[in-house]
Amino acid sequence: MAALQLGSNAGNGQYREPQVESRHNEDSDDPRTPLLPQYRDHSGRFKEGLSNLARSYGLVGSAVRAGSQLFTKSTIKASITYSVATLATFSQYSNEHLQGASYLFATAVLYFHPARSVGAMVEALLCCIVGLTAGFLIAWGCLHLALYYEEEEKNAMEAHIFALTTLSLVTFILAFIRAKFGVSRPAIGTGCTITHLLTFIVITQMASEKSLLLLSEKIMRVSFALLAGTCVSFLGCCLLWPKTAASVLRRDISSSLSNLSCFFDVLSNTFSLTSPQMTALQFPSDLSKQASSVDLETIESQHERLEMLVEEHQAMLLRMDTLRYEVSFEPTTSMYLHRAKYQAIFESAERLSQHLGGLQSSIVRVDTIITQDADNMALLEFMETMGDSLRQVIVVCKQSLSLIGTLFAAPAQNGQDADIILPALRDLAARLASALDTFDATQRRVLLEIYKHVHEDVFLVFFFVFELLEIGKELIRLVNAVGELKREVLERRRLGKVAWFWRAIHRSDAHDHVPVSQHARARFGRTMTGLQSAPQPRDHGLPRSVSLPATARLQLDSPRTVNCSVRIWTFFSSLKKFEVRFAIKTAVTVALLALPAFLDSTQELFYEYRMHWALSTFVVVMTPSVGGTNAAGLWRILGTIGGALTALVAGILCADNRVALFFVCAVVALPCMFVFLHTKYPKIGQIYLLTFSIIILNDYAGKVDPVTGKDYSIYEIAFRRGFAVVVGCVVGLFVSWYIWPFTARKALRVGLSNTLFDMGLLYSKLVGFFDTVDEPTSHDLLEFLEDELALRMSLAELRVLLGQTVHEPRLRGQFPRSVYAKMIDASAQILDKFVSMRIGVTKRRFAHIRSDFIAPVEPKRRKMIGSMLLYFYILSGALILRYPLPPQLPNARDSRDRLIEAIRALPVIQPRHVGSQEDPIYIYYYMYVLGMDDVIAELEVLGQCCTELFGVMALGDMGDEWRNKWGDRD
Repeated sequence: MAALQLGSNAGNGQYREPQVESRHNEDSDDPRTPLLPQYRDHSGRFKEGLSNLARSYGLVGSAVRAGSQLFTKSTIKASITYSVATLATFSQYSNEHLQGASYLFATAVLYFHPARSVGAMVEALLCCIVGLTAGFLIAWGCLHLALYYEEEEKNAMEAHIFALTTLSLVTFILAFIRAKFGVSRPAIGTGCTITHLLTFIVITQMASEKSLLLLSEKIMRVSFALLAGTCVSFLGCCLLWPKTAASVLRRDISSSLSNLSCFFDVLSNTFSLTSPQMTALQFPSDLSKQASSVDLETIESQHERLEMLVEEHQAMLLRMDTLRYEVSFEPTTSMYLHRAKYQAIFESAERLSQHLGGLQSSIVRVDTIITQDADNMALLEFMETMGDSLRQVIVVCKQSLSLIGTLFAAPAQNGQDADIILPALRDLAARLASALDTFDATQRRVLLEIYKHVHEDVFLVFFFVFELLEIGKELIRLVNAVGELKREVLERRRLGKVAWFWRAIHRSDAHDHVPVSQHARARFGRTMTGLQSAPQPRDHGLPRSVSLPATARLQLDSPRTVNCSVRIWTFFSSLKKFEVRFAIKTAVTVALLALPAFLDSTQELFYEYRMHWALSTFVVVMTPSVGGTNAAGLWRILGTIGGALTALVAGILCADNRVALFFVCAVVALPCMFVFLHTKYPKIGQIYLLTFSIIILNDYAGKVDPVTGKDYSIYEIAFRRGFAVVVGCVVGLFVSWYIWPFTARKALRVGLSNTLFDMGLLYSKLVGFFDTVDEPTSHDLLEFLEDELALRMSLAELRVLLGQTVHEPRLRGQFPRSVYAKMIDASAQILDKFVSMRIGVTKRRFAHIRSDFIAPVEPKRRKMIGSMLLYFYILSGALILRYPLPPQLPNARDSRDRLIEAIRALPVIQPRHVGSQEDPIYIYYYMYVLGMDDVIAELEVLGQCCTELFGVMALGDMGDEWRNKWGDRD
């Protein structure tokens, strides 16, 4: 799950590592090793001083800060590793044996850079080996087939067609893999690039009789150089300031918990919960006076701080999700050995994130109402009466998060720390449980008392109360999970790592742990790549409120027989999927670009101008989205121009002086690696250094081309490199724009439509609980949690797509990013409210609610539900059709008001009747109906945004003029 890059970095293997350095490998099995690694950043004060200097002196401070970042460990280790790789060219022995392939040592380091975690580097090495093996087998097989045709003097045209077909098929498979997995796993995309490199070099040169006999040795040299260069990068990653994904993930867990602690710290300082106000005031009138005099700017800044902390926490979870995958390549680390216990911690952190948004929005609303309506006696009395109990819960939550974060960041440095940690965790869980029980009992009593004499205004704090209780319960689970982890670590130390490792393997086979969110991610995670495909059938049951005809139920239960026509239709329908179409257009374009290599009239020009570079550039630039292709093409052209000019200057000033050239390469590598690893424009740094390396190292090698017999100057090499790159970029941009374009704009619109429809299903499922007397089971609640988390992930992906629309300029004008951003925010607010409602209405005793509360108002309830679902349906359909909306959308607000009037007349919710109940279950559903006002308000915002995007149907004859105004395209 953050700062995971979901953009278009797969093509060049660029991976954005967290900018956190590790001093040593903290996963040893020494008995003195604590539960979690200690991390002390000794440079913190120095960095803080630089930041203060930057704030004080403007540009000078910014320059100093940039200079300090230039010499980070990741930049230095990447530059050193690159410099070592260039020795393959500057060394006479290796240059003599590798000939023209020696520059690929440095190229491989740039493809698989060492400034990443050990787990990510192991993954990169495996992808390199797989990619090289596949490319070697394909190239070797095609070469021997061409030699067979040559020796037997068979039809050369047949051999050329076979070679071109093989090239197209291989490109199709690799493009499909890149589109399917390259975005989430950049190393897979880079492995595909390695396969492309081998196949392009070999297959495009097989038509030439001069080069055919030389290709066998060339395949060996190129494969060895790429593999050796990747191994050099692997050694640089492991030997120079190594950092494991496990150690980085532990620190991220600590940072995530610290972020949550800051959230509660800011929460406790919001106006409604400020300690001095609550303790000093004894009467509601005093609080009213304080509310009228409070600084509104301070309140707004606190609210913005809460929102920022929620966003930071969600971004941290995204990054932790990436690191968790990298840990699977580190089997010797403690985190891998205890992955089941860590998985429970990760799931708890994800569930905590579900409630942060609702808690933040609830306290913001309470603050706003108190400051704007000083006479709201219900809220004022509740916040005053519950002040001590409320602050106690928040304090214990902060203490829990601080202690657990400290355990992950800087635990005690001895093997007997369990004598301190385990009792502290048990005491913490007990204090949390006690504080929650006290708070729960107190809030029930206080809410009933206020309800009896103030009535329903008190329901405004219900969502805040429910969210806080759920967060407290989840923190208890988190504390217990950390305690279980500690006990398991102690057991491993007692048994030894080898014995524990073997036992863990057997236990993992018998008790495979499936993450809570895995099911949900597979179901809803279609925003990035599958939005243009047909919606996939869901693998979960339909909501209880959705009824199917009897014939449909029989069809679902009976086995399906598929005839031949349906199979044919299914096959051709699968070709509409985005990944297939992307692979087809990539393969066809590569075949057309490679065609001159098989024609007698253009063979020599294709080889002399190194047009296999154009093929490599094309497949790297061709990202799944138009915006990604635009950005990749622009950065590649700029990086190529800068690298070529730098190489020309260096080649002229340091001609044939390998010592001077080596130091020039090292000096150029440092800023390029900094741009590559630590800026928003990584492709420029990577392509800049890649172009510089290819030109300067090929010029120094100075080998006479065995096919053409020419000794190319540095000017000719730079010109050919630039020409091939420009051709590849231009073709890639043309194909991406005009052949089955996949734009982030369309993906955003369709993804938002899917999300709104899924929210309608979630609401239907929520209200469906009350259509039966059966109480929800734990499985039902778990499925709810999965759906909610999946929707939250979909919204996070939509925000990424919204950022990518910047790279897609339109002739019609600027894309309305602000409108779509408002729609995503409104959808997030609706989801937060649904989470709070689900917590409140899935309590217990559904039979009583159904008979005494819901049945009497069933007609009006059905009308409100229908209006809500129709609202979701219309908005989702409008985003798909892009047609003007009707002048009036469903009047869900009136339906809600009529339902509330009917509920107010029920005897079971009268204050006297509710006050006599030990567990007033009816007011929970009453609160849920009242809370629908916020959902309807957000739906109205969504309706206004759709109206702004697509217009409103006129009451007269509108004709086709609206198409000219709003258009049919994104």
